[in-house]
Amino acid sequence: MHCKIALYFSLGVLFYVLLLNAGSLTTFYIFYLLLGLSVLLTALIFRTMRRNGVAVKSKYWNKILFQLSFNLQGNNAYVWGKNHNESHHLYTNIEAVILMY
Repeated sequence: MHCKIALYFSLGVLFYVLLLNAGSLTTFYIFYLLLGLSVLLTALIFRTMRRNGVAVKSKYWNKILFQLSFNLQGNNAYVWGKNHNESHHLYTNIEAVILMY
C-alpha cells in the first residue's frame, strides 16, 4: 500500500513539474491531461482505500490521506462524506427499510 500511495502522489507531482516546464503547447496539453488523470486516479484509489480503512493502519492518517486526495481533485471531502453517507449508507443492512421500497 505504501508503494502505491507514493507512486500515485509522485506521478501527480511529476506531471505538474513537467507541465510547468513544457517547451511547446502540445507537450503542455499532454502533461495537463496526464496530470488530470493522475489526480483523478489518486482521488479514486485513496477514496476507496480510506473508506475501506486499508490505506494505513492509523485512522488519523487514513482521514488525512482521504482529505488530501479528495481536496486535490477539487471536491470537499467533508461535504462529499456527509452527502454520501446520508444518501447512500443511511439504511445499510436494515431489512425492514429495504422491503419498504
